[in-house]
Amino acid sequence: MAKFVDLCVVNIIFAGFYLTESHDTRRQPGQKKPRNSRTAVARVVTHSAEPASRLIWIYAVGIGAFQGVNSILALFLNARYGVTAQTIGYFFMYVGVISVVTRALILGRLVDTLGEAKLSRIGLVLMAAGLGLLPLTSQYWQLAIAVALMPLVAAFRD
Repeated sequence: MAKFVDLCVVNIIFAGFYLTESHDTRRQPGQKKPRNSRTAVARVVTHSAEPASRLIWIYAVGIGAFQGVNSILALFLNARYGVTAQTIGYFFMYVGVISVVTRALILGRLVDTLGEAKLSRIGLVLMAAGLGLLPLTSQYWQLAIAVALMPLVAAFRD
């Protein structure tokens, strides 16, 4: 446990020194005062037809579904496939590899070709397909396909 805490502290120090803001946060003359969070959320809820609000809603649904899957997936895999605490690491490694490969090799080209908004929508459809297919699986290859769709939404929404 102490090694884990040490690693976290090293990560925090690294982030503090090397990860700076990507934009200037100081207001320029003539620039509007930034909105507070409550105003921004109210705008998304009351103007949900605007493109920015739709993207935020798509992102919220996608991230909520992805996080919901993580919380119940271990129970599903244990009941359907006999996955235990000792073997579930392979599953998360599979998801992680797909996520890294997608972000490193595919995501940039897809954003350039399709644009962020369209890719975000495609990611949401893939998440729904993966979630819908998951309970229909009975073989490992079917599970591999259904699960492979889900990390794509994590890459496509970022």
